[in-house]
Amino acid sequence: MVELSSNLLLAAFFIYIFATIAFSITIYYENSKSVNKTKRWGRISFGLACAGFLAQLGYFVTSWIAAGHAPVSNMFEYTTFLGLTILFAFLILYLIYKKPVLGIFSMPVGNCDHCLCISIPKLSYSFITWLTNLLASYSCDNHCYWSRNSWGWIYCRFNLPHTCR
Repeated sequence: MVELSSNLLLAAFFIYIFATIAFSITIYYENSKSVNKTKRWGRISFGLACAGFLAQLGYFVTSWIAAGHAPVSNMFEYTTFLGLTILFAFLILYLIYKKPVLGIFSMPVGNCDHCLCISIPKLSYSFITWLTNLLASYSCDNHCYWSRNSWGWIYCRFNLPHTCR
């Protein structure tokens, strides 16, 4: 199960890179006033973003099952959850505004934790335990979930006025 969660996170990393490239192509066609190509590449890029989100959500669920506790007990899992919330907020905001510029800013930021954790192999899963026994509480889990969720939404919310003019 640990191997599966690690592979899902690696897949999400590469899918997000391809989604960023696809959003760049969408903006290129949007600037060249090609409506059909803009819509087509917009669908492709949003589909890639959804696929990456599902792969990362699969990582989160399989990691939770393997560990037996919520995967927010160390910095690696904590930042991965932040990336998950940023990209979840992006998916909802993209459905509302249909602005590919949001993807250009949100995809790399949601993916930066993957770059950090995948580039250093020892930060990947060599253990699945609580960081300390003090973190083995429901109040810590709730704090981690709500704080990361709110920061993900705040990031996307403050990104909106600059991209949706």
